[in-house]
Amino acid sequence: MEDICFCFLWIVRCELMFMLLLSGHSEGLQVIGGRVTVVQGATVTLPCQLTDSKETLKQILWQRSTRGRPFRDNFFIILEKNGKYPIELTDDRFRFVGNFTEKNGSLQLSNASLMDEGSYSCIFLLLESGNHKTEVSLNLLGTQYFTWFLNIEILYFSIFFPS
Repeated sequence: MEDICFCFLWIVRCELMFMLLLSGHSEGLQVIGGRVTVVQGATVTLPCQLTDSKETLKQILWQRSTRGRPFRDNFFIILEKNGKYPIELTDDRFRFVGNFTEKNGSLQLSNASLMDEGSYSCIFLLLESGNHKTEVSLNLLGTQYFTWFLNIEILYFSIFFPS
């Protein structure tokens, strides 16, 4: 019984040492995102900034899971190639407003709709330590309408509860 306990503790120690070695490689590194609220039809910036890293950045990838696209998909990729930053884009309402060299992966979304509401992931691929990710929650507020015919005011709105 003592041999089994010793063996188990040895395995746990090895795993902990390995995890500490890996985590020490990117000490202090942080990806900052956040929660953003916008009125339907307006323009909004989805913030994404990698801080405290001197590692080589290879790629910034954005994924989303929204009302309009419930299955997470890659929708915006920024690559470094020979000093150029080609953007592979599937939705022309999104625009890269960050700075690849400064490790700022922020995107701007114009004409936001209720179908855009949801969760966005910003992922930095670093040469030395791999992927580092943050989540950005996008919440849309409804648009206010006044109907002259019925002389009433209608407010369309949505509430987003992140999981």
